[in-house]
Amino acid sequence: MCVKEVHVEGKKLVYSSETGKQITDHIKYLCVYFNQHRTIFEEKFLYHSMLLELTPKNFIFHKTDENTDNLPTLIEETLKYTESKYVYGERVFFKTYKLEKRKKFKNADYSKAGSKHNIAMCHTSPAFIMSGIKRNEEQNLYFEKSGELKRLVPETLIKVLWYNSYQEKMSEAYLPKEFFVEESVILSNKSKDIE
Repeated sequence: MCVKEVHVEGKKLVYSSETGKQITDHIKYLCVYFNQHRTIFEEKFLYHSMLLELTPKNFIFHKTDENTDNLPTLIEETLKYTESKYVYGERVFFKTYKLEKRKKFKNADYSKAGSKHNIAMCHTSPAFIMSGIKRNEEQNLYFEKSGELKRLVPETLIKVLWYNSYQEKMSEAYLPKEFFVEESVILSNKSKDIE
């Protein structure tokens, strides 16, 4: 998932009138992910306390059969990503592509004979073609009294085009330019990604 917007709810937490239990948090994120089955981007609000922190100790960017001594962590890998510059007609990838490609399922026996793991190719998004760019109509919002940030939104949106196999048509969407990386970032070290 990538974060599209950040919303600050205010100082008070909301509690259920029925149970008295907390049902909101101070900060929520509008997250976007690519639904591979429906081949579209979907959005969902998640509160800050629902998210896991990625630390170098608990997430390594590697395969289990690789020597991990000199391999980057997930954080190091993604910090190398630079946002794609808009060039009409160029191909880009959703920022989560490499990470999704590394997902594995236990007991998947439809690849190599005797394999207990398989790379989950079904979670990767396709390549996207840049076909437009615009300034975001939504603007950052601030609390009137304090002047503190209430909503943070991206400044620039890129229109991307892809083949939607679920609907059997070409689809398009405007998404933050920060969501995409250049093709060269994804295709670097391609031979290591292929088993």
